[in-house]
Formats: sequence, C-alpha cells, structure tokens
Amino acid sequence: MDDAGRIAGAFLALRNPEDRGDNLGRVDDLAVRMGRIIRNLSAFARAEPQPADPTDLAQVIGAALEITETRCREAGVQIRLDQPAYPVIAMGGEMRLGQVVANLIAKAVDAVAGRDDARLTVTLRSDPPRITVRDTGSGLANPAEIFDPVYTTKEVGAELGLGLPIDCGIVSGFGRTIRGRNTGEGAEFTVELVPAPQGVAA
Repeated sequence: MDDAGRIAGAFLALRNPEDRGDNLGRVDDLAVRMGRIIRNLSAFARAEPQPADPTDLAQVIGAALEITETRCREAGVQIRLDQPAYPVIAMGGEMRLGQVVANLIAKAVDAVAGRDDARLTVTLRSDPPRITVRDTGSGLANPAEIFDPVYTTKEVGAELGLGLPIDCGIVSGFGRTIRGRNTGEGAEFTVELVPAPQGVAA
C-alpha cells in the first residue's frame, strides 16, 4: 500500500476531527505531488523540442530532484542543494532542462552508489545562469569523450550511451553548453544557459 492509502486508512480509524483534518491535508498534498511527478515524467518521456523561454532554474532543479528522489533514497545518497534565495531566470524550456538535470543526477547517483561517502551537490548560480551537479564518485575515465554518441561508463549492454549526447543537444538547442570534468573528488557537470533579458520573469 502506498503512503496515500496508509494515510487514508488511518484517517478512517480516527475519532478526533482535528486529526482527520490533518490527515486529509496530507492526503491532498500527496495527491498534488504525485500528479506533478506524473506530469513531469510524461513530459520527460516526450521528445518534443521546446522553445527557449524565460525559465526559473530553481523550478527546473526542484522537478529533477522530485523525479529522482526515490532513486537517491534507495541508493543511500546524501543530496546537498546550494542555490540563492532570489530567482535565477534563464532562456530555456523547463521540461527539457528538467530532463537534463534529472539525467545528470541519476548518473551521479550511479557513480556514488555503494560508496561509503555517497554524496552529490546540486548548485545554482546566476552569473552566468548555470546548474552544476557534482558527485563523490570515482570520476570520469575519459572526460574528453563523454559527449560522444557511443561513449558510456556502464558495462557493455547496460545502456546505449546516448544520455549525455542527448543532454548536450538539448542544452545546445537553447544556445549554450554543458561541460563535464573531474574535480579530484569525483565528477562535475555544469549546464550553462543564456540569461533572460533583464526585467523578464519566468
């Protein structure tokens, strides 16, 4: 039984109206969250291009973390989010960029899963607008080749090696770049984007 089902069952057993109200609120919050995740997954699955529009990058990161939350939790990975209190608006597409960031997070989780110090940090900066995903894994064997269409860090047959080239194509379509490098403590990927015109809100 999922969380919503357990909460609904507990709600039926309650006699206190205030407790019932609290549980109804939790059920409603879970339903809204599940609906948002389903919409994001459906949008991520579509290969439709998106125009470059003013996009709130904090929302992009939030959607990506929501999509990958279960995977991170099951792998025992600690996540640190470092972002400013003010909005960072860039030219892009929320769904397509969310797909890129979710893929980078998933790859970072794969890189650190099973390690004693399994951590990843997602950082948002504004000058220029950029999202960085850094992990504490073993690093990239061939950083210069990671965006080649047939490059993969997995065993033969484990994946097609098309994730990072597709990410690169999405970001390039918005007029900017994605880079990967070794930090000495793991790998780091940075998605750099075009800032939205001054005064334009997402």
